[in-house]
Amino acid sequence: MMKFYLIDDALFCDGKEQTECRNRFIKHLQRNRVKQIFIHVHHEATKELHAFLHQYRTIPVYLVDDDFVLNNEDIHAYFKDQRLCIEGYDAQEAVDATCVEYDCDLKTAKRLYFDLFINHTQEQALDDLIDELETIIQERVLDLKKKKGKGF
Repeated sequence: MMKFYLIDDALFCDGKEQTECRNRFIKHLQRNRVKQIFIHVHHEATKELHAFLHQYRTIPVYLVDDDFVLNNEDIHAYFKDQRLCIEGYDAQEAVDATCVEYDCDLKTAKRLYFDLFINHTQEQALDDLIDELETIIQERVLDLKKKKGKGF
């Protein structure tokens, strides 16, 4: 599924909490197929923002301000009253320590919170558990198919 994201540039400000939230956002991006990123800019550009723009230079990243308008074959969007308005979706506001994830296939938008209590080790443990459960289920289904094929 192709996704695009709206974030606030406060994610790129200096500070322990911002760094943690930014790392969580980047980790989330690495697990998804990213089509575009919209960054609402209202702070001075930081080295963290420049590093992010360099890291994701292969996909469209738009710096969004009050004058932003985008009309291309994929998307029609503009920024008004602190909200990104994208055709086919509800208007969304960029909020610190969160992002809005737009799903192009399902035509949905949901807010993800990066400042919640889950730390990376717990998140990785959950990912590992999910992978292990998927493997167990797949193996069980194969066993059942083999038994069914033998006439049991």
